[in-house]
Amino acid sequence: MKKPKMIMFDYGQTLVWESPYDLEKTFSAILACSLTHPRGVTPQSLAQEFRSLRAKLNITPKSNQEPSIRCLFRYMAEAAHLEFDVSYTEIEEMFWKGAVEFGPTPGVGEFLDFLEENDIRKAVISNLDYRESTLETIISENIPGAMFEFTIATSEYLFRKPFPEIFRLGLIKAGLSAEDVWYVGNDAVYDVEGSYNAGLFPVWYKGSPYFSEQEPPSCPHVEISDWRELASMILSAEH
Repeated sequence: MKKPKMIMFDYGQTLVWESPYDLEKTFSAILACSLTHPRGVTPQSLAQEFRSLRAKLNITPKSNQEPSIRCLFRYMAEAAHLEFDVSYTEIEEMFWKGAVEFGPTPGVGEFLDFLEENDIRKAVISNLDYRESTLETIISENIPGAMFEFTIATSEYLFRKPFPEIFRLGLIKAGLSAEDVWYVGNDAVYDVEGSYNAGLFPVWYKGSPYFSEQEPPSCPHVEISDWRELASMILSAEH
């Protein structure tokens, strides 16, 4: 095990935990901001349409393309004759913050400080249909002071994990070889198998309070449930 020059992180259930979506609650808040109120358009009808459209997009672990939720919102709003005096970017952030509860995974702030103290670089690559700026806002609000060299939200680049190109883009932005980078994420396919197939060293993080049990990854990896375990691995790794 070689000491990493950089650790790249997944976002959801890795850096920050998220509760399950409450679509009716968040669409109720969005409707309250609409300048128009067409008959028959309710939080329930919008939530049902949202679920239906997401299902038709057929996003699975084998998918290589990431849709933009901002584009989906725009379609839904115009199809429902909703009008707003705020941007779709603001509505996107309102949706995300209204749909779920957030919190830092236990001990992640201390682990990021540990990386800083040991001159190990940090970045984020997340499968996400939100914009990078929205992602950065959510991270900074939940882990105050957290600094990353760059963040990649896959909606901005079309490709999504486990497609190896999105990991390779991270390596290009970092100017590093795959053997110098560890990738940490909670998903066995997207994060662990995806990063392994791109040549990175995969770490399966299982410490989120909303971690969902999965089939183990079909590739070499290490598993952790506490960020202190990873810090110990780094300290004992070869230099």
